[in-house]
Amino acid sequence: MDKLILNIIEFSRYWFALLFGASIAVSFAGMERTRKNYLVFGCFTVALFAFELTSLQLWGMDITLRLYPLLSHLPVVLFIIVYLKRPLLIALTSMVVSYMCCQPPRWIGSVAGAIFRSASFNHIGYIATVFL
Repeated sequence: MDKLILNIIEFSRYWFALLFGASIAVSFAGMERTRKNYLVFGCFTVALFAFELTSLQLWGMDITLRLYPLLSHLPVVLFIIVYLKRPLLIALTSMVVSYMCCQPPRWIGSVAGAIFRSASFNHIGYIATVFL
């Protein structure tokens, strides 16, 4: 496959993983379903993804993956505490539960990747499962 298409598939997976995990976390934390909250949350996730892409450009994939909990999980916990005004325990519990909910798509993506012997199919399997 063309390198550009492979990169688009890979970054799409990371975008959907972030959106899926963060959405589950704020849902478990009890975010009210208002237009304002959706707009703020949408801006937050776009900014967070841009921050992750900046990290990728500055430090590369290896360091970015090592920093992933600080780049992704910590900001979501802080969002829940600061914006949703929930206690730390609720924020941490919501983040852990959302992490657990992200595991089945990872497993299905890994199986798809192994069957087709392709990292792209791993990413596509993950994305498809997130939509299910």
